Amino acid sequence: MSERGIVISKQDFDLMEKAAQQAEARGAKNAYLVAGRAGFVVNLPSRTVVTALDNREQSIVTQIDSVVFLDKLDR
Repeated sequence: MSERGIVISKQDFDLMEKAAQQAEARGAKNAYLVAGRAGFVVNLPSRTVVTALDNREQSIVTQIDSVVFLDKLDR
């Protein structure tokens, strides 16, 4: 995340965790969490951020089974 200049606050982390729980409850395993211009590929069972992206630089995301749109991150 630091390589891409993406910083998240504790509040952001909590928002992402809530979204991860909701996606996992619906059967998702690998979700793309979209928050403003940032996106995070998250392996839900392990709660691991696999990739953090700036959506303006990357328009294709693979190896996911769901997309969750979040409120804008705390900036």
